[in-house]
Amino acid sequence: MNRPIGNGGCWGRQLLCWGKVVCLMGWVVLELGEAWAEEARLETFSQEKPAVSEPSGAEPTGQAPLFLLREEPGGDEDSGPTSGGQSGAVRTSEPAADSGGEVSEAASAVPNGQPPSLEAGRSGPAEDFGGGGADPTPPSANDHPPTPSPARTAEGENSQSDRRGQDTPPSGAQQAASAAAKETPEPEQAVRGIQGPRDLLALFGMDESHFRRLTDGAPLASGEEEQVLKLLFRSVEFPLEQLERWAHRQVNLKELAGASAQKRGEVYWLSGRLEKMEICQPAPEAAERFMMDKYYCCHLLLEPSGQPAIAYVRTVPRTWLENPPASERAGLLGFFLKTTSADPARPRPMFVAHRIAWYPAGLLGDLGMDVGLLDEVVDRQTILPEERETFYQLLAAMRRAKAQEVFQAARHQAQKQGVEADSVVGLFKEPALHRGRLVLLRGAARKVVRVEVPDPDIRSRFGMDHYYEISLFTPDSEGNPLFVCVPALPPGMPTGEGIQYVEEVEVAAFFLKSWSYRVPPPDSVPPEKRSDMIVWKRQAPLLIGVRPIWYPRPQTSPHTVAAAVAGLLFVAAGVGLWWALWRAHRADREFRRRFFSQTAGQTTASILVF
Repeated sequence: MNRPIGNGGCWGRQLLCWGKVVCLMGWVVLELGEAWAEEARLETFSQEKPAVSEPSGAEPTGQAPLFLLREEPGGDEDSGPTSGGQSGAVRTSEPAADSGGEVSEAASAVPNGQPPSLEAGRSGPAEDFGGGGADPTPPSANDHPPTPSPARTAEGENSQSDRRGQDTPPSGAQQAASAAAKETPEPEQAVRGIQGPRDLLALFGMDESHFRRLTDGAPLASGEEEQVLKLLFRSVEFPLEQLERWAHRQVNLKELAGASAQKRGEVYWLSGRLEKMEICQPAPEAAERFMMDKYYCCHLLLEPSGQPAIAYVRTVPRTWLENPPASERAGLLGFFLKTTSADPARPRPMFVAHRIAWYPAGLLGDLGMDVGLLDEVVDRQTILPEERETFYQLLAAMRRAKAQEVFQAARHQAQKQGVEADSVVGLFKEPALHRGRLVLLRGAARKVVRVEVPDPDIRSRFGMDHYYEISLFTPDSEGNPLFVCVPALPPGMPTGEGIQYVEEVEVAAFFLKSWSYRVPPPDSVPPEKRSDMIVWKRQAPLLIGVRPIWYPRPQTSPHTVAAAVAGLLFVAAGVGLWWALWRAHRADREFRRRFFSQTAGQTTASILVF
């Protein structure tokens, strides 16, 4: 009958224990929540990315630059995941220690493999923002036709005038020239067993008798023009790998003036300033025979001597035709034919080359990139054979560049526009207006693969056997990928692809073209039906840049499921605490009711007794 009112103290001790448990769980949840928030911040850049499996990307194919073998300071060593390198920073809020050493050896600046697909097929221009859809699936790894012949693509295809001549029905002279070309050995066969450039010229029909027709100490005569035209006609077929091996690095004018007959047909590297350019038109019969309606006479001042020289070339930058050049930096790899001045102190040597390289003022020109090669680029196509040299020269320039200097230039340009990173909308919609432009981009890399260079001439000329292709998604790309080719990766940055692969990177790269690539059928399609399915084509901006800056994830980050479980446990603990308090309050009320009821009965009985 006399139940002690202290029964509520037992419930109090239980509540105290429950409170301690809830506080401990709350502390755990707060710690997990902070780590979860940090992980969510890193994944912000990938929120717009579709959850689709991305097959291996296409491997670029192209040839190397023409004037990139000059002695220059070496760059950073390739520090990709397969080659090791210095250790990078691991702090989440700061980039990995990449800051900008040089990016590679002087002569090794070309991509490893074929520039994103040399497929011969073509697709029409894209109608929408993403070039035919927002499907971000990268190109298939098998999306590459055989690499074009280096001899045919080393200097690009014929000029536009040559193409017009080939589109018209061949005349008798053209048929004769074609027959002569068929009788000439292919470049791959021609270079076998030859010892020098004169042997190569002899195999192409220019023997010693042609050189004896040249007269030193006098300008080019009408009877000597045929030798120039014949050499220009054949120049596109000469393999650059052989010419660069034979080329003389210095032009010894005294030697040319004193022994010009013995030096005819030798190959020289020339660099200097273009003072004047003249357009030359051959006689109608010669123009028809050599399928060449014009060629160009370039007057150069050689560096560092300042001596004058003359070069006859077949191709010049398109900008020079619209705006006559004046004191432009230029260079060429040409054959010496004769001297055009009787003054032994200033012999004014004459050379013949397929094209003259243009190194305008600016970052690309300072890096030795022939900017005139950008004239060959065609948007919304695969990498065409004539673009092979452009691709590899640009990648070669990026490999020689100092990454820190390129990033500084890109950031300075972005700051002048009042933005932290450049917009990619123009790269999708108006690629021709942005060609050769330096851009600063930051986003999520959903695929990073190593691409091997299969071409022996590229490996020989540039000493490069691979590069890396990054599939980049930026906040304003609307789920469409951009492809960035770089010569190396930051130390420790992993390669990979697929839904789970996301790495935050910042790139400074030059825009090359709108690249057309193929999208293979989904992996869910049975193998026997994959060959019958349509392979859709997409367009994406293709850029070439220096080694990117990598923002690595935290080393220890809990899984989001653990944080969710901790949150559920906290909620369950709160519900359990509320239920325990409710039960305790209910039991106390029942005890009070019974106690006071019994006490009241006893009091009434006592009153009645008295």
